[in-house]
Amino acid sequence: MSAEYDVISKGVYRHTQIDEFVRVGQYSFLRKDGRRYLALRFENRLATEIQSMSFTLLQRGSTGELLERTPVSYPELSVKGGEEFSHGSMIRVRPDCSDFEI
Repeated sequence: MSAEYDVISKGVYRHTQIDEFVRVGQYSFLRKDGRRYLALRFENRLATEIQSMSFTLLQRGSTGELLERTPVSYPELSVKGGEEFSHGSMIRVRPDCSDFEI
């Protein structure tokens, strides 16, 4: 087994977001051992520290169709206001997932 992830694509999140909240900045789709993953980089635009976070990831196919709703939870965070952060784990997505919304 390879310890490395192959980068499939990466970019800046372009879907609508709440301005003064936690926002998705960048993303990467990766592949490892034939499985597809999503890595996210967030920005804490709140004036307070974030200690946990939960959201629903809407996985979308190449024509925009909804493939799956995936609940994601980060129960232990310590991110001050104004900081950018990534969670250490990747989110496993369907092989046909080519876009997403949070």
